[in-house]
Amino acid sequence: MLILGLTLVCLMGVMYFIATRIMMGGFSEVENADTTRNIERFRDAIGDEATELDRITNDWASWDDTYTFIEDRNAEFVSSNLDTESSWINNRLNLMMLINATGRIEYENSFDLGQETWAPVPESVTQLIDKNSDSLLSHPDIKSGTKGLVILPEGPMLISSQPILTSNGQGPSRGTLVWGRYLNAEELNHISKVVHLPVSVQTAGAATMSPDFQTAEASLTGDSSTCVSALGQDTIAGYSRLDDIFGNPALLLRIETPRDVFNQGQSTMVYFILAILAAGLTFAMITIFLLERTVISRMARISASAMDIGEREDHSARIQISGNDEVSKLAEVINKMLAGLERAQDDLFQAKGELDQRIVERTAQLQAMQTLAEQEQDRRGELSTLYGLSRILAETAPESGLMLDVITKQTVETINTTYAQVALMDDSELVIKAFNPIRHINRITQLGKQSPLSRLPVCAQILNQGEPVVVETEDDFSQHEREFLLADVAQTLCLVPLKTNGRALGLLILGEQRRTERETFTPEKLSLAKSIADQTVSALRRAELFTELECAYLQAVTALANAVDAKDTYTADHGKKLGRIAVAVGRELGMEPHELEDLQRGALLHDVGKIGVPDAILQKPFPLTEYEWEKIRLHPVIGEKILGAIPHLSKTAKIVRHHHERFDGQGYPDGISGKQIVLGARILNVVDSFSAIVDVRIYKKMRSRKEAIDELRNCSVKQFDPEVVEAFLRVLESGTIDEFFDDDFARRAV
Repeated sequence: MLILGLTLVCLMGVMYFIATRIMMGGFSEVENADTTRNIERFRDAIGDEATELDRITNDWASWDDTYTFIEDRNAEFVSSNLDTESSWINNRLNLMMLINATGRIEYENSFDLGQETWAPVPESVTQLIDKNSDSLLSHPDIKSGTKGLVILPEGPMLISSQPILTSNGQGPSRGTLVWGRYLNAEELNHISKVVHLPVSVQTAGAATMSPDFQTAEASLTGDSSTCVSALGQDTIAGYSRLDDIFGNPALLLRIETPRDVFNQGQSTMVYFILAILAAGLTFAMITIFLLERTVISRMARISASAMDIGEREDHSARIQISGNDEVSKLAEVINKMLAGLERAQDDLFQAKGELDQRIVERTAQLQAMQTLAEQEQDRRGELSTLYGLSRILAETAPESGLMLDVITKQTVETINTTYAQVALMDDSELVIKAFNPIRHINRITQLGKQSPLSRLPVCAQILNQGEPVVVETEDDFSQHEREFLLADVAQTLCLVPLKTNGRALGLLILGEQRRTERETFTPEKLSLAKSIADQTVSALRRAELFTELECAYLQAVTALANAVDAKDTYTADHGKKLGRIAVAVGRELGMEPHELEDLQRGALLHDVGKIGVPDAILQKPFPLTEYEWEKIRLHPVIGEKILGAIPHLSKTAKIVRHHHERFDGQGYPDGISGKQIVLGARILNVVDSFSAIVDVRIYKKMRSRKEAIDELRNCSVKQFDPEVVEAFLRVLESGTIDEFFDDDFARRAV
């Protein structure tokens, strides 16, 4: 599930990255191109204004009356044509100058279009013409003329200069007609209305330019005449530079347009990502559902059936799993093994009956062989169960309390509630198993609270309905229920039932100090809470399965140890006897209860590794070869590996690994010495050695109690820990462990 989740997140991230780069990049390019077209439209509109002004200037300059006026300066031409306000208003003129061929001004005037009044000609215009007479007043031929933009202290002006000719456009030129029109706010507003674009204008190079104009001016260098820059989430601006009639930077234009294309692109991206997220979540939920239906639940059924068959020892029973996949094939393999065990058991019983009839004197031997065969059968079944359980344990989360604590903490953080807690059913009572607040609330007083379900009517009703409910704490709860649910802190509660296969496990309880009218638990939060509840149910089921499998594994290992004991020592309770003796010595040395528990298990399972040693070596009545001793020395390591599959048996596994280490460092398998050897292993070494001396083994005769005590004292410091030896002898002297040896043990003092 983790791999699927990470893969889904990575794929969504990659798709989001690609979509952002491609789609949003495309929208940005369209937006920039549209803005560039807008600024170019406005530039063209200004150019059209300059062309229109130049056309009107050319009409007045190529006129016989104007041509004659330059010669005779008749007042009637001025009064009827030049000094009439209608001529200035109709042509939107601010400046008119008639200059003869020698450069003398024959007529000049200025008009304020806004006030519709006459105004003096600015001195800056005269200075401009005097300074640039070559370009403004010089006309190499009758077709030459000049138009463009000039910057005056009074403001920018569109200017047109045309040679004065006859109405037929013939020369020679008698001078120059100069018309000018201010490019002021009114004129810019007129152009804006024509092209339907808002514009802002600032003088190039001015110290008072706003920061965005300064940035644009720095970008508009060389041949670049336009640039585009976003002013915010909703507006984008295009900038353009206008040069004056002499080719110098004159004005900076800014056209602002709404970012409709870009914002629409962002909305499209949001819908696209939401669609990807919905598809990913749907895929994840379907995968989890199929995994539960096709693998986890069926493996749990196989495990439960195998445990039941093992407990009943009914080899005729079979595991019932339908399908044609790996899980069903595993069940078929187990059923075939059970059938083989059943046939083998039947054959053994038949052989036993036949042998009993043949030779009476071999009855004991045949019974021993039958016992060994039955134990071998049990060992095979236990190994099979151990293998299946170890695979399940390796894939299952270990501890429900930790998972519930993580779930409540994550719930508080993601749903943003005042607190979250999980209450689980224990028979007919609800018990608070996990509690996490977002603020300072004493969680210790809440954990472990329990109440009969009969005193919690609202909780019982919700468990029966199976749907999450949001309730006001003031109206719907009894005082006992308020205290149990911590409703004195919360104004609103969300109770989510935890159910699986119709079985009520408990409640996920979310508390919030705010009331429902403030939308404490929105539909989105309720959906999230229900999903968290589903995860909680899954976690609890995994924890239950882990606990069951762990117990089953321990039973299987214990059965293996019993089988090894019976095969190696001719006693079915060798491990149990050593465990009780070792615990008595451990108490004498002041070990803690949990240490005594590890010690007892270590004694019970200390020789489980001999399952990997051939029977011919274990039952050999003659001295072992060096090769055979190497096989024997491996059994502590094998035993540790078998027990290592159970996390809480880690200390027991260390005792099993080191119970053949010597105090002087000459033991096996690691050759450690002194206090490096765990105390439990040192105790087990002494107890096992004493038992080996006084018990009958296939390869030696039993020895007396005194010989065993002398052997322990002689090997103290070298093989055994002297403190452990003395503690064992004190326990032995007290007589409390005599019952664990044969009946004449006490009489064999010498």
